[in-house]
Amino acid sequence: MTDECDLAIVGAGPAGMAAAAVASDAGLSTVVLDEQGAPGGQIYRAIEQVTRLRPADLSFLGNDYARGQSLADGLRGSGADYRSGATVWHIGETPKSKARSGEREILYSQAGEARRLKTRSLLLATGAMERPVPIPGWTVPGVVTVGGLQTVLKSSGLYPEGWVILAGSGPLLFLLASQYIAAHIPIAAIVDTAPTGATGRMIGRMFDLGPAVPYLVKGYRMMRSVKQSGIPVYSGATDLRVIGGARAEGLAFRVDGQDYELSADMVALHEGVVPNTQLTRLVGAEHKWSQGQRCFFPMLDEWGESTAAGVYVAGDGGGILGADAAARTGRIAAVAIGLRLGRVGLAEASAVADHARFALIGDRAARRI
Repeated sequence: MTDECDLAIVGAGPAGMAAAAVASDAGLSTVVLDEQGAPGGQIYRAIEQVTRLRPADLSFLGNDYARGQSLADGLRGSGADYRSGATVWHIGETPKSKARSGEREILYSQAGEARRLKTRSLLLATGAMERPVPIPGWTVPGVVTVGGLQTVLKSSGLYPEGWVILAGSGPLLFLLASQYIAAHIPIAAIVDTAPTGATGRMIGRMFDLGPAVPYLVKGYRMMRSVKQSGIPVYSGATDLRVIGGARAEGLAFRVDGQDYELSADMVALHEGVVPNTQLTRLVGAEHKWSQGQRCFFPMLDEWGESTAAGVYVAGDGGGILGADAAARTGRIAAVAIGLRLGRVGLAEASAVADHARFALIGDRAARRI
């Protein structure tokens, strides 16, 4: 099966959903290829199902998660052709794309069939993936990732039986902790590998950081919920090691030269997220190392276009900025593509982009802390 479109979007997280709505409104024939079974990406996974069938879960998944429904509604209500369960396995150039037209040929699988899609422009919105950081014992049963636990919480409302230790660093660690606390799911301890006092210093500077304040207020509220819960928190932990033989029985670590061993039924690890660059590398886009985020990311211009002509990137796949920023970069890329294809005027594109870029100032400020 082969068909054609003006714009192909790979991924239906916040960036892909926002871009699809804008592009469709501009009159672009838009196809969204999503590996998942429903829109939302990782951050808004199963948002439609939760809203429709498990609305009580929104009480602990939080308002930020609930906001994903409006993006899903925007995608569903647009003229975009949303194709779920579509796995992209090749993106190739055509004779026109070699002449910098941006045209690409996408090969993907859906419902057990190999399919072909020719597109005049391409937006990669593949999001982020958890950073793999191995520790001794991390491969035994009973060791999972924090992202994995959050995935099953959103998609099925499930959680571990017994006590779980959350170990690592990054916002997702404390987001899951706050969600578990709100849902009355037991947590044995939080083992934070961030340097001792780093979080406190950040909160102390909160009102000196201007545009980053809303982001930091959310972090402060998560930290406060953990503190009020009475869950033990070990900060500045190093030398993490999973305890157990055939399966995980707990976690050993060191704080300020003192050794600790904690028992638990499950250990969940997390050391932040990094851009998913599989497809940006496939199309030959240039990448750069981020010393601050310790990862590679594709080099993009102010509109989100990569060094591969006609290939745009939006969302965390272009650099970790979070869900709100992902939607904003998706809208910027969509109007840029509309401008490129002659469907959007320069004034309109600039207005949309300028509004989004102003909001991005706060998103970027928070990540530079």
